[in-house]
Amino acid sequence: MSRKEIEDRGLPTSRPCSILTLEVRDPRGSLLARHVQESRSYTRQYMRFLFGRFQGFTGPIGSTGVTGTSGGISWLSSSLQGDMVAGTMSGIVVGAGTQAAGAAGSDYRLGSFIRHGTLTTGNRLTYAKGTGIDETRAGGTVTHRFRRLFTNNAGSAVTVREAGWLVNNAYTVPGRYLIIRDLVGGAGLRVGTLSTLTVWYDLRTIR
Repeated sequence: MSRKEIEDRGLPTSRPCSILTLEVRDPRGSLLARHVQESRSYTRQYMRFLFGRFQGFTGPIGSTGVTGTSGGISWLSSSLQGDMVAGTMSGIVVGAGTQAAGAAGSDYRLGSFIRHGTLTTGNRLTYAKGTGIDETRAGGTVTHRFRRLFTNNAGSAVTVREAGWLVNNAYTVPGRYLIIRDLVGGAGLRVGTLSTLTVWYDLRTIR
């Protein structure tokens, strides 16, 4: 994303931030929709994630949920990029929920998780392997980009209204922890049959 596009969209240019971008393309690759916003919904689990990275094992608390675990993060199984293996629902994930953010960032799962798969009943998208791009520099701005592609092979349209990031915990109580949850807003993005959705999280620091 160019500096001009960032400025035109009212995104920050003078402080560290995270930018969420979603694009929908038809089966021929033509762009159908593009949505860009600042990611503001870092959850309480994000702080536990940082604490675990700096402090080490903190002791698991809470219980495993269907698509996320409540409580603290103890030990991560791999890198942020390494979690995004094809077909796995860790790393960048999407959902259809519209629930407002929990108090004090207490969310530990998406409002309505869109699972990996091709079933025609319920929302399904095929989760591709995610990628991470090492830092790029432009003037005083340093950006790390993480990307994941989703394909609708389920036979009916899927509407994405939220995005997030699940990291793996591999210590005493295995689980997945939601460290980011962003509501897309509006009517969401419609992903038709055989169309693709690409989601980027750009983590930026500014000198």
